Amino acid sequence: MDALLISRDVLKDIYENKFTFHKAIKKRIPYNASDHHLMNLVSSLVGSELRHHLLFVELVDAYASDNSRDNKYLLYLAMANHHFSHRLNSEEVLTFLKRQDIIADYSVLLSQTSAYDLLHLVAPNNDSLEFVSYRFNTPINIVKMWQKNFHEGRTFRILKALSKGENNYLRVNNLLINSAQAIAESNNNLEATDIENLLKSKNNSFAPIKKLIEENKVFTTKYIYKSLFDKLMKNFGQTNEFFVYSEKDQHLLMEAILQTNGTFGLNACLSNKDDNARILRLIRVNKLKNVNFFNSTSDSLHAYVTSKQDLIFAMPESSSFDLIKANPDFFVNFDSKTIDKCISHQEEVLNNLDSYLENGGYLVYMINTLSKKESSNVIGTFLSKHPFYSYVESKQIYPYENEGACFYYCVLKKNEENV
Repeated sequence: MDALLISRDVLKDIYENKFTFHKAIKKRIPYNASDHHLMNLVSSLVGSELRHHLLFVELVDAYASDNSRDNKYLLYLAMANHHFSHRLNSEEVLTFLKRQDIIADYSVLLSQTSAYDLLHLVAPNNDSLEFVSYRFNTPINIVKMWQKNFHEGRTFRILKALSKGENNYLRVNNLLINSAQAIAESNNNLEATDIENLLKSKNNSFAPIKKLIEENKVFTTKYIYKSLFDKLMKNFGQTNEFFVYSEKDQHLLMEAILQTNGTFGLNACLSNKDDNARILRLIRVNKLKNVNFFNSTSDSLHAYVTSKQDLIFAMPESSSFDLIKANPDFFVNFDSKTIDKCISHQEEVLNNLDSYLENGGYLVYMINTLSKKESSNVIGTFLSKHPFYSYVESKQIYPYENEGACFYYCVLKKNEENV
């Protein structure tokens, strides 16, 4: 039961020491560790527990409350294995738990009933907020917010989509290779999508395409970035130079770089210096002279952007609900109060970028969110303070309609007169 004990230690780091899922795994099982062969098993057990944690806490509190915190972690993992991941023999796990003197009603916690029946033990009413919260492992306050913003039916579709697995998309570096060549070099581990130069991994594994990634022929991206950039550049990209401001997401800038096709100018700003390497490598490999890449905050751009732009894309930091699929621990340390902090910052970014937009130009606000406070409300506040801008178009994109995207964008036009 080494994997179970290691998984318990990983959970302790996540819940007690505020480690991220990936950091906790790497800390407990470094690359050269003797138990590195257990990495996939531990990741599966911990990931499964994290994605059903709210339900497990309620069940253990009801049927095994007289246990230490460490032993409760073992019970959470045992339930995750028994009801969801099925990676360990349940009978062997049960024997191990009893040897640890863990007191619990195993006839309930590790019963042969379905997970749906377990839900009814703590939330009998299918229509209750508690039932929805436990079923989709989403805090009640988030469920309430989405139901208020989008109504119950759409909220259910959002939660259901976010509970499904994530597809891995690869952007073809079309300055080096085309899609057909990339598929061939991947030994058909990649397949075409409905978007030009965007491929999908058939088995969601990066191992077969590692060489392609290392040679900068493809790189991971989000479906929404490629599809939306294609649309927006077609409609508003008639310019010799444009500006993309992203605070955390390198993939947005990498997409923007390839959108130029090495011909027209791009000012590309990333606030987070930690992700510089991949962007610089993409510029270097393609021998691009048209990209001005730099690190800056929105209030210090004057040193890097010397002329007004006809088109600006702005993606400030956000609640990042798009990461729910990828990060099983997303809600562990999530605080809805941070959304309010994001909002004031998002407004500040838009105010700062206004100085760099030419009259007649377009400002595109892009944000990974499912919160109206961060989307339409921010735009409303900006328009009330900048009457020279007019609304062009906007859309809230939901995870059930665009490959897991929790995304909002709005296009504004800067006019010469007050509108």
